[in-house]
Amino acid sequence: MVEYALLLALIAFVCALTLLNIGTAVKTKFSSVSSCLTASSTC
Repeated sequence: MVEYALLLALIAFVCALTLLNIGTAVKTKFSSVSSCLTASSTC
C-alpha cells in the first residue's frame, strides 16, 4: 500500500513540474506576441 502512495506522489510531482514548464513556455510566448503587437517592427 505504501508503494502505491509513493508512486502516486511521484506521478503528482512529475505532473506539477510539467505544468510549471508549460506555464513558463506559454508566458514567454505571450510576452513575445505582446511585444510584437506593441512594436512597429516586424517580428
